[in-house]
This record gives sequence, structure tokens and C-alpha cells, in this order.
Amino acid sequence: MIGFFLKKSFFDGWDNFLGLLLQNLVFTVLGLAALGAISYIESSYLVIFILIIILALFSIHQTGSYYLVKDNADYHGASFSRYKEGISKKIKHSFLYFAVVFIIFLCSGIIIPFYFKLGNIIGYIIAMFIFWAIIIVLLALMYYFPLTYLLEDDKPSKIFKKCFLILGDNFGFSIFLAFWSLFNAVISIVLAFLVPGVAGINLSHTVGMKLLMFKYDWLEENPEENAKNIIWEDLLYEEKEKVGNRTFKNMIFPWKD
Repeated sequence: MIGFFLKKSFFDGWDNFLGLLLQNLVFTVLGLAALGAISYIESSYLVIFILIIILALFSIHQTGSYYLVKDNADYHGASFSRYKEGISKKIKHSFLYFAVVFIIFLCSGIIIPFYFKLGNIIGYIIAMFIFWAIIIVLLALMYYFPLTYLLEDDKPSKIFKKCFLILGDNFGFSIFLAFWSLFNAVISIVLAFLVPGVAGINLSHTVGMKLLMFKYDWLEENPEENAKNIIWEDLLYEEKEKVGNRTFKNMIFPWKD
């Protein structure tokens, strides 16, 4: 399953390179705006206000971006109208996302340093507890928007709770997905955040959740079966047919086919 995940993520990204690039340009502008506010504005209150606005815009853009990469993962092209549609349909979900990410930044930038500065064992324990809680939430957030668009009728709070169920049920894959996201982030730094960028990471989260849904659909159809008995080769047969027998070599050198 992981091998096909890597292949599908790569070729979905390659086939939609321009769309991901345009999405990443927006993410880059938001990042530069945040960096500029921190570097050049002296008033700390004004900086905090601007960063909150940027975080809100980031959350909204994430909502539209994930809607586009869902189309990409479903082998469809993306358009600005679909981007706007995703935001308008799931604006409430972006509010919850904003709140969660804001709390994470608050804990990382203020609360954890505060407890470390106490200089005692209790402070260290509380700080480490909050740190690992943040890690767990970040792992769960990988599934938030992919689930949002797969489970159209669920409210934001219900989606958020299900993220932790998905995480707990697929912890090994979630750790792999987190390291894969980190690997993509490192590559993005080298390539000026244009590719794969945040949009490419969003696409990998979406592809991962889409493949996991095949497991849950199968378990729903076969309630007496155990997840350990899943034959991924059979479950992913149609998806593999859609991706085709493409390789990195014949993508770069098509005349050698």
C-alpha cells in the first residue's frame, strides 16, 4: 500500500504541477508576509494582530487547496471556481482548523517556554506533556481536510474527533506519512517552497486518506473480517489501473518505452 501511495502521490503531483505551483505561490506570499511583520514591525501587539490575520487567511486557503487536491487525487483537473466552491462549502471547517492551529502556536510560543522557565521538574513534565499533545494533534490534523471532503455531511467537531480515530487505527502509516511530509517540506525549502510545497504535502495527505478509505469500505462490506486479512493488491486494483504502469524513467524518457 505504501509503495502505491508513493507512486500515486508523485504522479498526481506531476500531472497537476501548475495547479500546485499556483497554490504554493499563495502560501509563499503568506509566509513572507508573516516573516516581514516579525522582522520590520516594532509593535508586538501589531505583529500579533497581523499574524492572526495571516493565520486566518492560511486556514481559508488550506480549505480551498485541499478541495483542489482532492480533485487531483480523483484524477480531475482543478479550477479557480472549484477553489471558491471548496471554501464556501467548508468555511466552518476552516474556522475550527484556525482555532486548533492558533492554540498550537500559542502553546508552542508561550505556554511551553513559560513552563520550561520555571526551572523545576513539574514545569518540565507539564511542558513535555503539552509538547507531545501537540505532536498527536498535528498527526491527527493530516486527516482533517481529507476527511472533511470525504464525509460531506459531518460537522467540523465530528470530523476532528474522527481524525484521532483514524490516527489511532493507522498509527504506523500516520508516522510514515508525517515523515514523508517532513521530507517534502525539506525539499520545498531547497526549491523555494514552490514544489512540492504545502499544496504537495496536502495532496499526499489526501491520497493517503483516500487509500485508507478503501480499507474501511471493505470492512463495512465484510464486518466479520479482520483488517489484517485485507489484500491491498485487490483493493487497489482499480486505482492502479487508473494510474497505469508509469515509471519515473518513462516519464523523463518517454521515447524509451
